Amino acid sequence: MQEIVTVLPWEGLDVSKETFDAALYLPLSQGELPRDILTLPRASFSRTLNGVKNFLTWTFPLREKAGLPGGRMRAVMESTGRYSSELAVWPAKEASFTHPAVRGCQGHS
Repeated sequence: MQEIVTVLPWEGLDVSKETFDAALYLPLSQGELPRDILTLPRASFSRTLNGVKNFLTWTFPLREKAGLPGGRMRAVMESTGRYSSELAVWPAKEASFTHPAVRGCQGHS
């Protein structure tokens, strides 16, 4: 019996005091080659509750086009203290924090 694996979309967030930049990595189809990071959908938003709403609205058509409407996403962002902590709880979804030194090693793995 073949196991069914559900892969969630990933959002990479770069958080600053007033804004956050987002890139969305959607799951690959079977046999699809990994995407070039420079071709990922990306946009900037204000670091406010309204900015989070705009971000989620921006992701919906991208996820729907990929066959992943609504639902959960996973977020990864550098820990920037209060700025990233607030952003992690505002949308009430899964978030992963990385220390800047560890994040720099991720590109080498």
